[in-house]
Amino acid sequence: MNLKEKEEYVIDEFYNENEYSYKIKSNDEECDEIRKKLDLVHKKLSVLDKDFDDINIDIMAVIEKADEIKERKRLKKDLVKFVLTAVIILSFYTYAIVLAGSRTFIIFQILCTSFMPWLIIPITLRRRGEI
Repeated sequence: MNLKEKEEYVIDEFYNENEYSYKIKSNDEECDEIRKKLDLVHKKLSVLDKDFDDINIDIMAVIEKADEIKERKRLKKDLVKFVLTAVIILSFYTYAIVLAGSRTFIIFQILCTSFMPWLIIPITLRRRGEI
């Protein structure tokens, strides 16, 4: 009898589901080792046999809390991105006013406000998947 058959026999014997018509010698070392492993596993898993009815875990509350935390992190990142972008744009405007003068800056503002919607709307629609 090979090791696999011995394992199956010992497991069936352990759970009183023995279907074999033959018996293995009780002094077989491999079977004794398998029995010891099964006993060890049974002792470790017996902890799970205890009644855990008094433990009350609200899974939906945990999931909602995790979503809340994730949303808060996303909002913080978006805020940092917005502030950095605003600082960069304002710095660029200040630099442009110093170099080119206020007249050039006003012309640039008019051009930006005229052409920005033509750039932003298609980009936004593409991101949403509507185009």
